[in-house]
Amino acid sequence: MTYQYPHINPYDLNAPQSDLYIHAHLTHNNLAADDYKLLDFRLNRRQHLLRALFHLLCHTNPHVALRLAATQFLHPRRRPLTYPARLPSGARRIEVFHNLRKLIGYTWGTGPQTIVLVHGWESHLGSMLPLVEPLTAAGFRVVAVDGPGHGQSPGWYTQMLDFGEAVRCVIEQHSPVYGVIAHSFGASATALMLSHEPESTLQNLILLAPLAQLDDHIAHFSRLFGVPDGLAEPLRDHIQSHIWRLLSACDVSVAVGKLRARGLVVHDPADHVVPFSSSAEIALNWPGSALKIIKGVGHRRLLDSPQLAALVTDFLREPQPKWSGWLDYSG
Repeated sequence: MTYQYPHINPYDLNAPQSDLYIHAHLTHNNLAADDYKLLDFRLNRRQHLLRALFHLLCHTNPHVALRLAATQFLHPRRRPLTYPARLPSGARRIEVFHNLRKLIGYTWGTGPQTIVLVHGWESHLGSMLPLVEPLTAAGFRVVAVDGPGHGQSPGWYTQMLDFGEAVRCVIEQHSPVYGVIAHSFGASATALMLSHEPESTLQNLILLAPLAQLDDHIAHFSRLFGVPDGLAEPLRDHIQSHIWRLLSACDVSVAVGKLRARGLVVHDPADHVVPFSSSAEIALNWPGSALKIIKGVGHRRLLDSPQLAALVTDFLREPQPKWSGWLDYSG
């Protein structure tokens, strides 16, 4: 179904037709969306206990409290490994070398053009499986890898820049890569990494519900973990000490301005996990990109949506003029 919004040039994003729509979804997401019932970015029982300990330490030993919170931020929980039992047919196991680790993944198809799938935070490549068969049916070869500390891959620690380096390794070791489709945290990590790769030959980048800034990830975690206002900035500084680039420089909405790849951004305005404004801001600052809306799917179910599968395959097969330079409202 297509909603009757006019095509709007992204540089005229503040036009009345788009301004009212976008600003209606800046922060007031739909709490009744299916995302609200999912585990993503919510605390499990162990983390609720750690949160209680954190609150106690805030009053008795703030330094230890900060270390505890930072460790939790950098330590993704692993989802149950159920996806190996439902891999699409023809899966071939692969290994990708990244920082003395072997990341585990799979590849499908034998097409001349390779598409890399990138999952999000505390997820695994299983979340991207609904896209495999539509892409191989369209003639593409598909590669999907569990990020560091996720799925079947080793490690317990990662952060956005490290995750982006893992994506770079996947692209390098399976080059030439025609396109990347990345979700949520993985989308942001991929965009940041590519913005520092001026020699990249990647032609197409599709970002699904991306975070606009690494600071957004920290702020969301701080709200969940109940970090007091007085410790919010010290926690940010503590996390900064584990990251080799200034957090202020980890702004995806700025980074996309350096990208040479053709871009597509897809989001549901009712996404409870990542606000729609993130995608609007990214699309505004990404020359030649398009923003598409799929309604009623939320954050994770976006990946299962038949509309998404059709959208990304059409984008990857169609010439640039159909997509470039417009903000499209579709469902």
